[in-house]
Amino acid sequence: METRLADVSTIYHSALNLFPYWTNKKLEEWKQAYLDTIKQTLSSDSLTDFYHLLCQFTARLDDGHTMIYLPKELKEDLVYPIALDMIENQLVIVKTTNDYQNYLYLPIKRINGLSVSDFLKEITSKFWLSNEVVSLYYYQNYLSFFQPNQLSVEFFSNDRLELSSQNKETIVWMEEKVEKELVVETDTITIIKDKNKILITIKHFLSQDVVTIFYQYMELYKKSEVIIFDVRGNMGGNSGLVNDICSAFFKEAFETELSFYQVLDAQRYASGTQLYYKQDISDDNEFTQTLSHQYYLEGIDQETVPKNRGELSDKAVIIIQNRQTYSSAENFVMNFYKRPKTRIIGTYSARSTGQPALIALETGGTFMVTAKGVKIPNGKIHHNIGIKPDIMMEEMLSDKLNGVDSLLNYALQTSIDY
Repeated sequence: METRLADVSTIYHSALNLFPYWTNKKLEEWKQAYLDTIKQTLSSDSLTDFYHLLCQFTARLDDGHTMIYLPKELKEDLVYPIALDMIENQLVIVKTTNDYQNYLYLPIKRINGLSVSDFLKEITSKFWLSNEVVSLYYYQNYLSFFQPNQLSVEFFSNDRLELSSQNKETIVWMEEKVEKELVVETDTITIIKDKNKILITIKHFLSQDVVTIFYQYMELYKKSEVIIFDVRGNMGGNSGLVNDICSAFFKEAFETELSFYQVLDAQRYASGTQLYYKQDISDDNEFTQTLSHQYYLEGIDQETVPKNRGELSDKAVIIIQNRQTYSSAENFVMNFYKRPKTRIIGTYSARSTGQPALIALETGGTFMVTAKGVKIPNGKIHHNIGIKPDIMMEEMLSDKLNGVDSLLNYALQTSIDY
């Protein structure tokens, strides 16, 4: 019990000193959440129960880079032979094995006896309170933590589906047919040529391979008129790899983000005797901001990679994003935000980027918390808002049921005046 209580306190104080999005109201809510979690921990039984409490605790910060990673004994690589997502505010199956392809894009009514709204409320309460889409992603990576055996799905069409979880290594997903000229396809990147346009689908930024493969086809890009990047469903990875790719599109150093972080100045605490004597400190802004964890240093980060710098700077670029364009994939979009000859289409992005810290817990898990906050370089806030596309386009269920990718078709067929 002592180690559990220590972990709760570690999470509370680490967040106080690192999290860059504090307001007075959020500080009050965080303190109350801490006290509530302490009480609940005292009556918790299993390690699983305790980690459900920790997930609920950290979700109160409502941030896309703040969550709990489970200890080894609670993790299993289990998946269902379907993947869930939200389209037109409907919960649907968007990927499946061959056995269940008839259920693709059918609106779901209930899951394991819960209404969709109650199901989403349950999972957002453990991950990201205001973001159903990203919480769905993490739920499907934490299956053994939530539903270790069975999934019961009821559709509005009155169809029903009963599924058992499987080891991730045994799943063979149904592959989409590629009808255009395929240049290369790997686990990280797919490159397709369509007339005078090049479509580059980047699936994640977790591996150096994405940079290596991208630069192998520079001559192909140079002969094209438009380069389309599809980063829908890209859950990020390493922003350094992002910048390595982006450098080809800029001749000079380019702004990546406006970052900020807490400054904890011990001198301000040491000279704070006016607190003891209850003197008026309302005019000492830096002192009061420091004590309330709201004194930040900020600056615009820039990046340039001399190798390949600017070789594609004259190319028109279209970026397709959606609500699962997350983390360093959002950094990718931000890098192009002010670039000429660029258009962003789709929905708002996932609404979170920045740099997290990882805090080891005594009970075996890890607390991840955002330590460096980020704004768009022009100072525009996108935390829990997202990056607004130039052209707002939502995927439609009717298109999906007919095998139509309307956003990709728009990018491939529409001439945009740059």
